Amino acid sequence: MTATDAAVKMVQLAHPRADIKAQEFHDHWRHPHATLVRDIRPIRHYVQNHRIHSEVFPDSDSTYLGIAECWFDSLASNQGLGADPQYVHHVGPDEPEFVDQSKHLITVTTEQVVQTNRGDISPEAPAGDLYWSDKDAPTYVALWQFVRDHSVDWSREESLEVSRALGAFRQVVNRSVALASEIASVRQFYWPSMTIFEQAVTSNRPAFEALRGTPDSFLFLTRAERIF
Repeated sequence: MTATDAAVKMVQLAHPRADIKAQEFHDHWRHPHATLVRDIRPIRHYVQNHRIHSEVFPDSDSTYLGIAECWFDSLASNQGLGADPQYVHHVGPDEPEFVDQSKHLITVTTEQVVQTNRGDISPEAPAGDLYWSDKDAPTYVALWQFVRDHSVDWSREESLEVSRALGAFRQVVNRSVALASEIASVRQFYWPSMTIFEQAVTSNRPAFEALRGTPDSFLFLTRAERIF
């Protein structure tokens, strides 16, 4: 299989229109936008990530309000998105209704699952934690780390150490397929709920601040909603 044949994931940060309130942005994104996206044939999976605030991370490092994740069978399939009839006639025209398209930040990546579940870092965890999977959860909390430096390349053990320190339930590393991309790589850390996320950060605040202090990067906390 060549690089162009491999599955890819598009990560898109969405910025609201200046005249749109945050709640209106989130609601419009859920419907009608997500409803329309369901019929775009090249997209295999679609997850919306809505920015949320937490007592342990009250201020996002970004002014964006959402992150869309779209999976495609190949890079060619992703590149054909703009020609898909559903996108041309419905989804594309709906975007300017709630999004400032001039501020779109998009990168196409290959996805590496570094940590599949809680058992990868804590095999003695409670049964409920070991059974949890984002694939079975309609919603969950995700902490995103966006890195601009293309020279950054974490080893699996380095990434797992962050998961151990923060009690993450899953971790994914996404690397841009384009050297010219403004975003070089993206790490995602998952927790089943806000309570568990906040307990994890509170128990090891230095680890969270070290992650936040990574040069040329920013963090983004979301509630992920699996659409399909």
